[in-house]
Amino acid sequence: PASSLVVFLTVVAPCLDHLLGALPGGRSVLARLTRPVRSAPGREEYLKVRLGRDESGEVAEPLFGQSGNVWPLARAHGLVRVPVGSEGLAAGELVEVMVMP
Repeated sequence: PASSLVVFLTVVAPCLDHLLGALPGGRSVLARLTRPVRSAPGREEYLKVRLGRDESGEVAEPLFGQSGNVWPLARAHGLVRVPVGSEGLAAGELVEVMVMP
């Protein structure tokens, strides 16, 4: 379920928007990660996050779980892209969150 949603949000939805003449780019917000996230270099990943606020502003709490587990996906407010060459993201790092509809 999670990989299907990621493919839809990153490939299919932008293609449909283009075909319909919509402006490019979906809704996104900047937020600080609440915890560090590890990633295998050489592979682009999308991390499920839950948005919130604290004294510093918007925060993104990573939600972990196996890709077949629907619970983290149901709790998620958005996705954060972890770039191909990255070994992860640091706690407190400012990230762009692609807000899910």
